[in-house]
Amino acid sequence: MKFKIPSWGQVKKDINEDCPTILTITGLFSLALTVYSCVRYGPKVKEAVEEKKEELGDDYRKIDGFKAGIKPAIPIILSTGATATCMITSNRIAVRRINELTTAYEISEESLALYKKKAHEMLGDKKAAELRQEVNKEIVDKKDLKELPKTLKPGQHWFVDNWSGEKFLSDVDTVKNAKNVFNSQVIKYDGQCMNDFYYLLDLDPRTAGQYAGFDPDHLMELNLDPVEVDGQIIIFMDYGEGPYVNFRSY
Repeated sequence: MKFKIPSWGQVKKDINEDCPTILTITGLFSLALTVYSCVRYGPKVKEAVEEKKEELGDDYRKIDGFKAGIKPAIPIILSTGATATCMITSNRIAVRRINELTTAYEISEESLALYKKKAHEMLGDKKAAELRQEVNKEIVDKKDLKELPKTLKPGQHWFVDNWSGEKFLSDVDTVKNAKNVFNSQVIKYDGQCMNDFYYLLDLDPRTAGQYAGFDPDHLMELNLDPVEVDGQIIIFMDYGEGPYVNFRSY
């Protein structure tokens, strides 16, 4: 097998994608270097200041101590500056990317909400439900849901969360109860994120789950659409027009 040297364009692309991680690691290395510099050069700084005090005696001023200590303190200053620069830059890049993703999701969210609203208006509730069924059947084929284990406890079904793609075992009553508790928390706390809902279902949180959710003006509307797949029922969870990115004010 031949080793293929990546192009400069690919290298730049990879560096750009991993930039926050690279900066964070560099910042941690710089932090360790700062600690080392303080241990090694700190006494030298103190010694230089003390010597200047003895040399000038009563004429000593704080500015004299600063000038005397600045040269041996250069390694400490440089490593501290590098640490701060890496951490601040990494944070800014991460925040910018989150804002870009949030904007993109918000645009998609509005388009999807408009599509669902028009589907109900033009087709009616029954036809709109049938349309969701057809879409879910397509998802079954694409995501290999036919391979899910079929030996389940009485009342249990496989559920598929259309928002996250998560597959999990539960029963209808548990999911409906989780929705009711979640909406109560939405009203009580003026908003809840999707991870709060997943917590009620004993599911792992999602990275995007902390940025999308519901507020008292937009409570969760949970649609449970069953689809029969090779003799077993798989239930798809859909959230009506949600979840929303700007679901509360922080």
